[in-house]
Amino acid sequence: MGNTACCADSRPKIQNVLAQPILPGSIVAFGARGIYRVDLQNGSVKKVVGGAWGSIRSSVRDPDQDKLFAFGPIGVYCVAKDGTYAKHHSGTWASMDQNLNRQQTACYIGNGKAVYIGTGAIYSMNLRDQTYEELATDNWAGVKAAVYDPHGGYTYAIGNMGVYKVNTSNGTHETISSGSWGFVDTAVLVDKESILCFGATGVYRLNLRDGSDKKVASGAWEGMQIGLKDPESDGVIVFGNLGIYRVNPDGTYKKLLGGHWGTCQAAIYDPTPRRKVAAPDGFQVAEPALIRRRTTIKDASSHRASIAAAIAAAGLSDDQLMQVSVDDEKETAINDTGKDAAPDAVETK
Repeated sequence: MGNTACCADSRPKIQNVLAQPILPGSIVAFGARGIYRVDLQNGSVKKVVGGAWGSIRSSVRDPDQDKLFAFGPIGVYCVAKDGTYAKHHSGTWASMDQNLNRQQTACYIGNGKAVYIGTGAIYSMNLRDQTYEELATDNWAGVKAAVYDPHGGYTYAIGNMGVYKVNTSNGTHETISSGSWGFVDTAVLVDKESILCFGATGVYRLNLRDGSDKKVASGAWEGMQIGLKDPESDGVIVFGNLGIYRVNPDGTYKKLLGGHWGTCQAAIYDPTPRRKVAAPDGFQVAEPALIRRRTTIKDASSHRASIAAAIAAAGLSDDQLMQVSVDDEKETAINDTGKDAAPDAVETK
């Protein structure tokens, strides 16, 4: 099957009745009542695909196909940008055992392949020809999160028995940190040497070279089911029961969006490389389409004609959300330390 094929032609595509495209530059979150597009630039949330997607536990994106793949208990689904989707792999690709809280155990490793750490084996999955192979068998049920390091080519499995460095080519592995890491709910690679781990006792920075760790933030970070690298900074975006947060590598953080996001068990950032183009004086045009004025103006409407010309020059398609935002240059801190309140102190249910 060619690399351009998203879902097998023999499998029917299901049309998205909402007819809402999944736009570049947004976060795609899988929830109990549908798939949602989350735009943290303007705080908007839009359901783009209906249905019960709450059993999805991991999701990856193949950048070459520009397709999303959702791992669930009855199969792996390929979701296209127009909202159509189809089952890509049959079988059990997520645990529904309430005693096994296992989100984020699938990672995209490049060249159209993903690695999945199941309860009893590690698998390499080809997202293009619908094949997979078993790399290693063992008891992996205690793994809570898996993180791929593209710099070294290893996947790090974090769980009850420690942190394991897994060779994604043959499944061989070694322990880099012993002890119980079962308190970790999600983890994200922040640079080529460290991972941020979120759990009930705080946020920890794990050193991949020597296995050492350092607590960088206190508070109850339990229930952060989703962790994504923030493409706009060096930080991490996490989804939890009390909202969506941006956490920096040094442990400082800020609440970005309220709401109960703990029911979303999987999400993926759908990036578009930013491309600088010619723009009117005082403006900057980038992709995904965000146009931001650098100097404060009273009437942005008088500049819309010149903005439209810049958009046309950039060659941006109509289905990319265009947004004009005027900087008010007001950046207020939550408190004097620059930190938002800890999740357990922000709200109570």
